[in-house]
Amino acid sequence: EVEMEEKLQNYTKHLENVVKQRTHALKESEALYRSIFETSLAIIYIHQDNRFILMNTTGMTFFGYKSQEEMERADVWQTVPEGERQQRRKNALRGMAGEKIPQSYESLVINKEGETRVVACNFQHITYKNEPAILAILFDMTEKKYLEAEISHAEKLKLMGYLATGVAHDFNNIL
Repeated sequence: EVEMEEKLQNYTKHLENVVKQRTHALKESEALYRSIFETSLAIIYIHQDNRFILMNTTGMTFFGYKSQEEMERADVWQTVPEGERQQRRKNALRGMAGEKIPQSYESLVINKEGETRVVACNFQHITYKNEPAILAILFDMTEKKYLEAEISHAEKLKLMGYLATGVAHDFNNIL
């Protein structure tokens, strides 16, 4: 009986060590993911039942929310331009129902100040606190789009300059 009790104590100590190691590993993993979430340049948020549940610092700044409470009170669909709201809601409902929907695309969003921005979006259906939710990862593409338009405009002007030079040269040759 003493031998059995000793084995039981040894096994209990072993289990306690395993639990301690796994708890430590879980805390490390949680700290790592929290750090990635908070330091990412991407806008990351979770929304559920038309409300933001969780949002990183980049997202809070991008959308213009000053506090967690303000963000949690905000209606997710107010960040979507009116012309896109109905389709985006349908996609969200279909995705949460398990249907295949576009997960990555470019779109427009509106921040709290009413400024429209271009974003590259990636949406994923997840379960958060035992309820269906959507994980969103967005990248602000507004400046990139603006610069692309500027470059395109400059290239067009350059081509028009070449064309005008050629026409002027041909016209001069005729004279």
